[in-house]
Amino acid sequence: TVASRFIKNKKSIGGFRDVSNEYWAKESIENVKAEGWIQGYPDGSFRPERYITRAEVVSIVNKMLDRNADKAFVDNHVRELANYTDLSREHWAYYPIMEASHGHDYARLPDKAERWKNYWIPSRKDRSK
Repeated sequence: TVASRFIKNKKSIGGFRDVSNEYWAKESIENVKAEGWIQGYPDGSFRPERYITRAEVVSIVNKMLDRNADKAFVDNHVRELANYTDLSREHWAYYPIMEASHGHDYARLPDKAERWKNYWIPSRKDRSK
């Protein structure tokens, strides 16, 4: 519902099999789906009563801000970038999380991808604030 408030030209498209017509956020969910910010789960469900995960939030916010990780840059600098003990490269949100976790300058490519020019990681002192 919060994400749907950022959509200027709302357009509903088909929803998810587990979101009934009576569900309180049905229209918001459909608008966010139409915007391309959510896809739901592989089984066609949305699971509206589950808590949203940090990976899902990061993925949605990146899409809202048109942010896309430079996968080649991340892969080539993985030892220098911040890493997480509970996140592997195989996780579906690995690159969205890396995108959101690292400040960086980038060039926008014609296909909307980013080419990172450089990055910075906050010092340990800054991270404690």
